[in-house]
Amino acid sequence: MPLGLAENRMLGEQKMEPITVNGGKGAIQLGADGVVYLAWKSGIVLQGDDVHAAMATLREITDGS
Repeated sequence: MPLGLAENRMLGEQKMEPITVNGGKGAIQLGADGVVYLAWKSGIVLQGDDVHAAMATLREITDGS
């Protein structure tokens, strides 16, 4: 499920399409400023598994760099 408009606006201009995290609870995106952004859906309560999934996705897309 894609993030809503408000969440996408938080991510700003982008250099890549958002990659969903943990079943669509959030998304990782590389901004035009070169910063990696992580946005969660409004109202999501983060659990340890959510944060670990986000970091695993980040490591995967950066090839462990």
